[in-house]
Amino acid sequence: MKSLLLLLFLLTFAINTLAVAADDGRWLRNGIPAVNSEASKTVNGFGASVLITADPDWESTWNTPSEAVPSFLVVQNLKRGEQASILVFFANPALDAAGTVDVTFDLKITGPDKKATENRGLKGFAGTLAGPPTHIYLAANVVRFVGEPADPLGEWVVEVVVHDNHRHVSIPLRTRFTLTLTGDEQSAGRKAHYGMSRG
Repeated sequence: MKSLLLLLFLLTFAINTLAVAADDGRWLRNGIPAVNSEASKTVNGFGASVLITADPDWESTWNTPSEAVPSFLVVQNLKRGEQASILVFFANPALDAAGTVDVTFDLKITGPDKKATENRGLKGFAGTLAGPPTHIYLAANVVRFVGEPADPLGEWVVEVVVHDNHRHVSIPLRTRFTLTLTGDEQSAGRKAHYGMSRG
């Protein structure tokens, strides 16, 4: 498994397709309160979400006007040799007296063989936001995953803990994908099987 940590040298863009309700702090989607899930939660008004996409052009999808609704292709199955990006989002971080926010996150990727890779204290955002805190922001660090030939096939689990350091709130999130054979590996396997089955 190869995971590449990328610091996006871009301004963090906000979108308003999701916002935070003023009364209970839950995320809203099209005006309807969102239910907490394994990959998207709100705790004490702070919201966080994680998704995995294999779209190589996901940055163009994200960098759209705030009135546009971005739609990401979420990965469920990834073939060896393919690349995926792990995107972490957050909303409504607490502001300090200077009006700045401090969001970090920890990330752990565990393979089917239970071997894990961890990165702690990754930058979500530090400083002054470009828009209202109740908009959704993409974390500054994006991790790219590449399935290598020696990587075990099966379910890989991605665990993220997003920290609002001013609010002293941490949100644990989890998502997963299945690493599968490439088309060439599948063809080679079929040929080997056919060869062994000849009598």
